[in-house]
Amino acid sequence: DNDTAGAFKRLAIFRTKYAVPALAPILEDAKWAHYARYSLEPLADPSVDAAFRAALGKVQGNLLVGVINSIGVRQDPEAVEALAGLMDRDADIVAAATAALGKIATKEAVAVLKEQLSNTKDALKIQVADACLACADKLLAGGDKAAALDLLDTVRKADVPVFVVEAAMQNAILARGEEGIALMVEQLKSDDARLRGVSLRAARLIPGQAVANALLGLLSGWQSEHTALP
Repeated sequence: DNDTAGAFKRLAIFRTKYAVPALAPILEDAKWAHYARYSLEPLADPSVDAAFRAALGKVQGNLLVGVINSIGVRQDPEAVEALAGLMDRDADIVAAATAALGKIATKEAVAVLKEQLSNTKDALKIQVADACLACADKLLAGGDKAAALDLLDTVRKADVPVFVVEAAMQNAILARGEEGIALMVEQLKSDDARLRGVSLRAARLIPGQAVANALLGLLSGWQSEHTALP
């Protein structure tokens, strides 16, 4: 067994596409599938992605979760449709599929994530929202600010626990830069102390005088409202 594991590791190091036909069937082997995935994931060849996509229809349970995770690692955009087709499976599968979609972060992946955020409930909804937040980060890193902001705004307005709203709110403010000051001020006027706290934390992270001016203006208005006339 140690020799077999070592062989898989060497295949990962050599990174040859010629290993794909031998490794692909092992994705269905409960004992060795992890090693096959470990060897396949670093191989820079489209045949690897094709092998993982094909495996989606052949494995179940933990093996399926593993294949989905590998697709997420490789960020295969051609897998979006197949991953979308798994949204009626059990919670572990849906959580893995949405996490993978968050890493892929194409327009099609975002659409699936939004739909799933609307359709899921309870603990799974938190995992889907987390995938949305990760997707927004990737979109921002890739320069698609508009899509990232749209996704962040979708999450912060969704029926999700308040700590998820807080994370989405802070990211939405910071992603906007100075344009996020208006949203920050809006939340500082909120009756929810937690959202006010998020806005104050965001204020410390937005550079420039505009934030200070907005806070001073808000403070001045508050003092005017609460100062009794002589």
